Amino acid sequence: MCKCSGAFVPYCLRVLLLAICILLTPEEYFPARANQPLPYAIENVVALSPPVSNIRVQLAYSTSDNFLHEDVYGDLEECYLRREVAEMLTTAQTLLEAKRKGYQLIAYDCLRPRSVQYKMWHLVKGTGKEGYVADPEKGSIHNFGAAVDVSIADQAGNPLDMGTPFDYFGDLAQPRYEDRFLKDGALTNKQIENRRLLREIMKEAGFQTLPEEWWHFNAFSLEEVQRRYTIVEFLLPREETENALHKAKDLPRDENGFCLLVEASEKKMYLIKNNTIQLVFNVALGKGGLGKTREGDHKTPLGDYRIKWMVSRHGPPKQNPGGLASSVIEGKTYAVLDTELYFGDLTNIRVKVLPDGTRKVSEDVHDRPITREEIGIARGEKLWTDAYGGEQAYVMALDYPNKEDRTQGKTGSCIEIHASVNLEKVGYEAYKGTLGCVSLYPAYAKRIYDHVNPGTPVRIIE
Repeated sequence: MCKCSGAFVPYCLRVLLLAICILLTPEEYFPARANQPLPYAIENVVALSPPVSNIRVQLAYSTSDNFLHEDVYGDLEECYLRREVAEMLTTAQTLLEAKRKGYQLIAYDCLRPRSVQYKMWHLVKGTGKEGYVADPEKGSIHNFGAAVDVSIADQAGNPLDMGTPFDYFGDLAQPRYEDRFLKDGALTNKQIENRRLLREIMKEAGFQTLPEEWWHFNAFSLEEVQRRYTIVEFLLPREETENALHKAKDLPRDENGFCLLVEASEKKMYLIKNNTIQLVFNVALGKGGLGKTREGDHKTPLGDYRIKWMVSRHGPPKQNPGGLASSVIEGKTYAVLDTELYFGDLTNIRVKVLPDGTRKVSEDVHDRPITREEIGIARGEKLWTDAYGGEQAYVMALDYPNKEDRTQGKTGSCIEIHASVNLEKVGYEAYKGTLGCVSLYPAYAKRIYDHVNPGTPVRIIE
């Protein structure tokens, strides 16, 4: 039983409320704004909202007032944390109130889904700020909901002077240099006192400090976090989640339960396993628009397809039709015809047309030679170029045109889901579009490639 007395009565009440909220699902507990991103299929997560907490939530990455100078959170305004971490932060708030009546913690960043970590990484990669953002492939403790960026506000609601703004990336923000900067006069006694107050209450509540950032606190080490929790890949509004799953409800799943849904109007791709969204990423589509009907119209097809073959430099092995491996051989790998990869001299191969219209490479001298048009298309598919991810090539070819497309007289070939270094260089907003393919940042394409296989169903809708 919790023994509450004195200043700790508010703490016990908040912990009790927090415990009650944990019994509810995220959808039942979290506020019901239609566009509010929610932790999806993630257990043990709560929002630091009243009455659970009187900690002020002021997410810096939901505004452009941060070192990135960009809003990377969009509609996200809630501070989500793992239950244990939320309890620790509530304890820190109570300790602060006991030391400084009317003072309040300010939460600048809490659970940060890996989808946002990718956005941040893209903005800083190759710049002097790269060292201040964790590589999303390795993950940040923020991505698990077990780290917080916080400061303190006084009775009037004004942030205490910490000597630097939040997310100031320079020596002056690093606690390990405070004694030197105090001696040099770059930091004042009051600024150091404010920082020490913050560290004191956070450490007493169980948090670990960083020597590089006065505002960042981890609930546990990365090793412990990885043992306790799974990484949070994304946050989605409930309505978006339900709509995506409904639109893919009748789409077959592959032998591992996977399918892909591309929602063109939102420029998003959902990786769905059975009836759960596993991943969601932004995509780029054809610069000619949607509804491909002919070769060269630069449109992305609409309809139901399957992945017919896959190829990458570094992805897991995939077994393509005809028993061909999925590795890229420099200068010798081409997408040929409808079902296979071919290694060698394109001009000497023959083509067999199967009853369903599928073309295959043939060794039968009675079958027709490959046409010039087919050679041109095959040679144009240089999968090792930046258009396909370069060193990070991940290509998943679709079976467009399928039987239904051919019945409708549609033409075209080499429609793929693939990585694109060119896309990553300029970003989604500046990218002018593909020749009809669905392209992603290489890191996104890799995550999709890891889960799907030749035969995985793909639905592309408006």
